[in-house]
This record gives sequence, C-alpha cells and structure tokens, in this order.
Amino acid sequence: MTTQEVANKLVELCRTEDGWMQAYDLYADDCVSIERPFGAEETRLEGKPAIMEGVKQWMENAGTVTKSELSDPVVSEQHFALSWFMETQKDGEEPQGGSEIALYHVKDGKIVQCEFLYPPMK
Repeated sequence: MTTQEVANKLVELCRTEDGWMQAYDLYADDCVSIERPFGAEETRLEGKPAIMEGVKQWMENAGTVTKSELSDPVVSEQHFALSWFMETQKDGEEPQGGSEIALYHVKDGKIVQCEFLYPPMK
C-alpha cells in the first residue's frame, strides 16, 4: 500500500466504533510508538504487541470514549499527520478530553513509527 492508502485506511478504521484494534493490522511488527506530552517525559513502546497492550491499558483507565473526531490525513511521500480530538468518561465523573497531533512514518506499506504530541493531562 502507498502512504496515502495506509493513511486513508487508518482514518477509515478509526472513525468507526470497532475499527481501533483492526487499525493495528497496518502497523509493522517492529513498529515504535512515541507519546510526547508537552513538558513531560516521553513514553516509547517498541513492537506491535507492546503498543497494543499500551492501548488496552489506556482504554481500561480512560473509561468510555464518548467523542472522537479525526481529521483527514495530510500526506507526504513516507509520512502522514492527523489531528485527533477525543473525549472519554469514567462512570460518575466529568468527561475528559483533549486534542493531539499524530505523525506516522510508513515504509513498505506499513506504519513503522507513530508519534503523538499533546498537552499534558490535567
């Protein structure tokens, strides 16, 4: 797949309620995920199993996703970027939300690195 095709497929899957975990089929087995909250230490996960486990833990801690808005991708030869707003809510608590920029590097039709840039959680 081209970078454009990978970007379009990721957006298509992530805009559906059940597509999140299917989106990891687009990741290379040795993919690297980097979380870069502004002003805080980055978190780095290496390998698709570690990334998927990190997402599962986040989903368990965040509660229910009540809103998710994903931009169309901005694509270059081997990269694409997305703007993403997400709101989550735990039982009995106020919704928490925020936006981030997600930057993806594609090689040989697979995502080999993803970086998420966002303000620190309050």
